[in-house]
Amino acid sequence: MTATNFPACLAFTLAEEGGWSDDPDDPGGCTNQGITLVTYRLFHDPDATPETLRAMTDAERDLIYREGYWDAVAGDNLPAGLDLMTFDFGVNAGPVRSVARLQIIVGTEPDGVIGPLTLKAITGIQIGGIIDQFFASQRSYYTGLAGFPTFGKGWLARCERRVALARQMAGEPDP
Repeated sequence: MTATNFPACLAFTLAEEGGWSDDPDDPGGCTNQGITLVTYRLFHDPDATPETLRAMTDAERDLIYREGYWDAVAGDNLPAGLDLMTFDFGVNAGPVRSVARLQIIVGTEPDGVIGPLTLKAITGIQIGGIIDQFFASQRSYYTGLAGFPTFGKGWLARCERRVALARQMAGEPDP
C-alpha cells in the first residue's frame, strides 16, 4: 500500500479539471480547479460566494482534495494505480459511489467505505485486473448520465487517460 501517491494523483486530477468554469449545462455549477461552490462551502467557508471560490488558494484546494476525496477513498491504503482510479473517479462521481463500485468489483459489500474487508479482498486480486474492471465500470457510469451527450466525449477521454496512468503506476503492462 502507498502513502506517497497523493501528490501524483492530485496532479493528474488538477490537470484534468483545469481552472474556473461556470458552464450553465454543468449540474455542478461554478467550479474552480474541480472544486464546486457547494464543496467549498462544505469544507472551507459556508458563506462562500462564486468570487470567494474563484479566489481559492492552492492550500485550501489541496486540503479539500485531501480530506474530502483522498481520505474519503482511503487513498493511502490502496495499491498504486488503484488509488488514482478511486480518487479521480471519486472527484467526478463522489467518493462513496467510487468506493462502492470498487467494492462490487472485489466482491465486498458496496457500502462506500473502505474497511478491512475491502482491503483484504483487494490484496487477494491482481491489481491490473481490478483496474481494468474499474475502468469498464467507470465508462458505464459516464455513458448512463444525462449529461453524456454534452460532456461524454471529455469524460471518456479522461477515463482513458486515468486508466493508462493507473496501469503505469501499478507497473502493469498495457492490455
